[in-house]
Amino acid sequence: MLKENRDATRRKWGAALLVLTFSLAGGRARAQDAEGCRDNPLITRYPGATISQCWNVSFDRFLLPLGPVIAENKLAKSKAIEGKIARIKYVAPDGVSPLAVWENYKDAIRGAGFTTLFQCRSGACQNGDWDVNLFQSHEDPWDNYGGYQYQLSARRDGPDGAIYVSLHLTNKPVQVTLDIVEPRAMRTGLIRVDAAAMAAALERSGHIALYGIYFDTGKATLKPASTATLKEIVKLLRQRPALKLYVVGDTDDQGGFVSNMALSKRRAAAVVAALSGEFGVAARRLRAVGVGPVDPVSTNRTAAGRKQNRRVELVEQ
Repeated sequence: MLKENRDATRRKWGAALLVLTFSLAGGRARAQDAEGCRDNPLITRYPGATISQCWNVSFDRFLLPLGPVIAENKLAKSKAIEGKIARIKYVAPDGVSPLAVWENYKDAIRGAGFTTLFQCRSGACQNGDWDVNLFQSHEDPWDNYGGYQYQLSARRDGPDGAIYVSLHLTNKPVQVTLDIVEPRAMRTGLIRVDAAAMAAALERSGHIALYGIYFDTGKATLKPASTATLKEIVKLLRQRPALKLYVVGDTDDQGGFVSNMALSKRRAAAVVAALSGEFGVAARRLRAVGVGPVDPVSTNRTAAGRKQNRRVELVEQ
C-alpha cells in the first residue's frame, strides 16, 4: 500500500511538472511575439512560430495577387481591395520545411471555408524577385527576397460580405505573411474645406483643390457625402457676388486618355449642375472644364499619388 501511494505521488508530481514545462515553454513563445501582436481568430499560427511584426488599419488599399509577378511591381493579374487590413508576419520554428507550413496553412484556409482564387510555388510565382507592394502603407513582405516562395489568395463569402486572405511564404528561414482583408467603404466627410479657406486660397493662388466631392470609380454621379462641400461653395459665391469660377475635373491616369478626359468633364458638369440646379447659383457664374490626367499634383505611380490627382478644383475666372 505504501509503495502504491508513493507511485501515485510520483505520477501526480510528474504530471504537474509536465504541465509546468509546457506552460513555461508557451510563455517563452508568447514573450518572443512582437509587442501588441496576436493571432487572428480566423487563421492562427503554425505551432512554434512567433510573430515578428503586425499591423492593423481600419482602411487602406491591398493588392490581392491573382497571377504571378511578371515585372518589378507588376502582377499578371490582381484585384485591388479597399477596406480593413490585418497583417501578421510569422517566423516558423527551426527545422520546419516551407512545404510543411504551406500544406498546413492550405488545409486551415480551406477548412475555414475559403475558396482558392490563386496559388503558386517557386518559379511559378515570379520572374525574378517578388517585388510587389501588396499593402500600400508598408514595405514588401519579404524585402524583395528572391528565394523559394509560395503564394495563396482566397475568398470567403458570408452574411456580412466577403473576406479575402493572402498568404505568402518564403524560406531561409521560413517566414509567413498573412493578410486578412475585409472590404468596406471609406468613411468620408471627415475633413471639409470651408468657404473662408476657399476664399483665402483663391486670393492667394487663384485656385483650390477640393477632396470633399465624391464619385464612384469611373462614374460622374455625385455621392451624398459631397453635399457639405457643395454648400461651402455656395456660401463662398453668396459672399462674393462678383466671383466667377471654372469648375475643373481632374483624374488619375488609370484607364484610357480619351475616357479620362470625358469623365473629368462629366464630373465637373455634375458639380455645376448641382450648384445651379439644387442650390440656385446662377449658371453664368460657373463653367465646367475637364482636364483628365494632364494636370497631376502628385505621381500616378502610387495609390496615394493617384488619390491626390482625383479631385475637383475651383479656378477663378
